[in-house]
Amino acid sequence: MRISKKLRKRFQGDRLIVEQCFYRGGSCPRIYGFDDFEEFEEHLNEYPIPGDYFNVWSFNDVCKSDQTIADGKLHDADGCIPQGGAY
Repeated sequence: MRISKKLRKRFQGDRLIVEQCFYRGGSCPRIYGFDDFEEFEEHLNEYPIPGDYFNVWSFNDVCKSDQTIADGKLHDADGCIPQGGAY
């Protein structure tokens, strides 16, 4: 599948959120996230069929911390929340 130069340029230094709507309508749209351009290209070359439709968003443009609807940390097996971390 040929990827437009505009999308390729836009992707540099960014992550993408991709919604794939299936032409034959056999299932609901799927959402993918890509932070590696080669992985995104591989997906486009392997999975879609002619007629599938895509919506593509810039992660950096739409996922802002002031728009977060929930956040949290996963507890361990004892129900404790680890302190610290890289975040």
